[in-house]
Amino acid sequence: MTCCRGLLGIAVNNLGYTSGNKQVFLYFAAAAGKDDNPILNKVNRYDWDGKNLLNPLNILNLPAIPEPNHPGGKLTLDKKEGKLYAVIGDPNNVGILQNTKNNNNNNNDLTDSSVIIRINSTDGSAPPNNPFASIKDAFPSSQVEKYYGYGIRNSFGLAIDPVTNNLWDTEKGDKDFDEINLVRAGFNSCWKKLMGLISQSDIYWQTSYSKYTSKLPKMN
Repeated sequence: MTCCRGLLGIAVNNLGYTSGNKQVFLYFAAAAGKDDNPILNKVNRYDWDGKNLLNPLNILNLPAIPEPNHPGGKLTLDKKEGKLYAVIGDPNNVGILQNTKNNNNNNNDLTDSSVIIRINSTDGSAPPNNPFASIKDAFPSSQVEKYYGYGIRNSFGLAIDPVTNNLWDTEKGDKDFDEINLVRAGFNSCWKKLMGLISQSDIYWQTSYSKYTSKLPKMN
């Protein structure tokens, strides 16, 4: 393994399971073969019998390129709705999801990076009420129907408030500021144009999805 790759996140579902029988979700970098570099960030679901991880099921694949850094990896479960949230940073991608008009390949394809993902915890499918489900056909090579938010540089924190059921994330800044954000459906965290205080950031280019607007951090 190299920088920022390995086992990056874990979530455990105790709901409806005995102490010796749980569901475990792991976010990790996967290798193509024994001696190959990791090529994917994967989320697998397992059954845990108290001793072993059983019945692996791959429910999500995310990019681990072009660079190994900013892989995110945090997972959290919304046990009330049966949804799993995952976050990935930018892996040095530059494009629409980083609030930049053209990406590394000089086109406007979505790279499945800089996003918060929301999927059904049973099989990894996209809930039909996800905020970008309606534009799936416009980006057939992406998983846009699974996006819950975008514009994320990198994150080491993702949690659901047990009282309000609100989703919160932390975002690791590039220089002076980190953020704590309240994440609503369609959230834009504004990287790569804004981090921390708006007075310290460039004026950013907003994507054409006018329904989904940026929000300033609750703390930075």
